[in-house]
Amino acid sequence: MSPGDDEESNELAHFIRALTQRLIERRDYELTQAWMTVFLRLHFDIVMENEDVLAELRAWKVHQEKERDRLDNLVGYCGGVVGFLRSPRT
Repeated sequence: MSPGDDEESNELAHFIRALTQRLIERRDYELTQAWMTVFLRLHFDIVMENEDVLAELRAWKVHQEKERDRLDNLVGYCGGVVGFLRSPRT
Protein backbone atom coordinates (compact mmCIF):
# COMPACT_ATOMS: atom_id res chain seq x y z
CA MET A 1 0.00 0.00 0.00
CA SER A 2 1.17 3.47 -0.74
CA PRO A 3 0.19 6.80 0.81
CA GLY A 4 -0.09 8.43 -2.64
CA ASP A 5 0.29 12.09 -3.48
CA ASP A 6 -3.30 13.16 -2.90
CA GLU A 7 -6.40 11.96 -1.10
CA GLU A 8 -7.71 10.03 -4.12
CA SER A 9 -4.58 7.90 -4.53
CA ASN A 10 -3.97 7.32 -0.82
CA GLU A 11 -4.40 3.55 -0.47
CA LEU A 12 -3.78 3.66 3.28
CA ALA A 13 -6.71 6.03 3.83
CA HIS A 14 -8.92 3.90 1.57
CA PHE A 15 -8.06 0.80 3.60
CA ILE A 16 -8.96 2.51 6.87
CA ARG A 17 -12.22 3.76 5.33
CA ALA A 18 -13.08 0.20 4.33
CA LEU A 19 -12.48 -1.03 7.88
CA THR A 20 -14.54 1.85 9.26
CA GLN A 21 -17.40 0.93 6.95
CA ARG A 22 -17.36 -2.63 8.28
CA LEU A 23 -17.73 -1.23 11.81
CA ILE A 24 -20.58 1.06 10.74
CA GLU A 25 -22.35 -1.93 9.19
CA ARG A 26 -21.79 -3.89 12.45
CA ARG A 27 -19.88 -6.61 10.62
CA ASP A 28 -16.68 -8.52 11.34
CA TYR A 29 -15.63 -6.70 14.52
CA GLU A 30 -12.91 -9.18 15.47
CA LEU A 31 -11.57 -9.38 11.93
CA THR A 32 -11.52 -5.59 11.65
CA GLN A 33 -9.55 -5.42 14.89
CA ALA A 34 -7.03 -7.98 13.63
CA TRP A 35 -6.58 -6.22 10.29
CA MET A 36 -6.05 -2.86 11.98
CA THR A 37 -3.46 -4.36 14.33
CA VAL A 38 -1.47 -5.79 11.42
CA PHE A 39 -1.94 -2.60 9.38
CA LEU A 40 -0.58 -0.38 12.16
CA ARG A 41 2.27 -2.76 12.88
CA LEU A 42 3.38 -2.57 9.24
CA HIS A 43 2.62 1.08 8.41
CA PHE A 44 2.86 2.96 11.72
CA ASP A 45 5.69 5.23 10.55
CA ILE A 46 3.84 6.25 7.38
CA VAL A 47 0.55 6.73 9.23
CA MET A 48 2.13 9.14 11.71
CA GLU A 49 3.51 11.29 8.89
CA ASN A 50 0.34 11.53 6.81
CA GLU A 51 -2.44 13.83 8.03
CA ASP A 52 -5.10 12.32 5.72
CA VAL A 53 -4.45 8.86 7.11
CA LEU A 54 -4.46 10.15 10.70
CA ALA A 55 -7.86 11.78 10.10
CA GLU A 56 -9.25 8.48 8.81
CA LEU A 57 -7.72 6.67 11.79
CA ARG A 58 -9.44 9.08 14.19
CA ALA A 59 -12.79 8.41 12.49
CA TRP A 60 -12.15 4.65 12.70
CA LYS A 61 -11.42 4.97 16.42
CA VAL A 62 -14.75 6.71 17.09
CA HIS A 63 -16.70 3.95 15.34
CA GLN A 64 -14.56 1.23 16.91
CA GLU A 65 -15.33 2.53 20.40
CA LYS A 66 -19.07 2.69 19.66
CA GLU A 67 -19.10 -0.86 18.35
CA ARG A 68 -16.98 -2.10 21.27
CA ASP A 69 -19.40 -0.58 23.76
CA ARG A 70 -22.39 -2.06 21.92
CA LEU A 71 -20.84 -5.52 21.96
CA ASP A 72 -19.87 -5.19 25.63
CA ASN A 73 -23.51 -4.40 26.44
CA LEU A 74 -24.72 -7.42 24.46
CA VAL A 75 -22.27 -9.73 26.20
CA GLY A 76 -23.35 -8.38 29.58
CA TYR A 77 -27.00 -8.89 28.71
CA CYS A 78 -26.38 -12.45 27.54
CA GLY A 79 -24.42 -13.16 30.72
CA GLY A 80 -27.37 -11.93 32.77
CA VAL A 81 -29.80 -14.13 30.87
CA VAL A 82 -27.57 -17.18 31.31
CA GLY A 83 -27.22 -16.42 35.02
CA PHE A 84 -30.99 -16.18 35.34
CA LEU A 85 -31.54 -19.45 33.51
CA ARG A 86 -28.98 -21.24 35.68
CA SER A 87 -30.40 -19.99 38.96
CA PRO A 88 -32.66 -22.39 40.84
CA ARG A 89 -36.31 -21.50 40.66
CA THR A 90 -38.62 -21.95 43.60
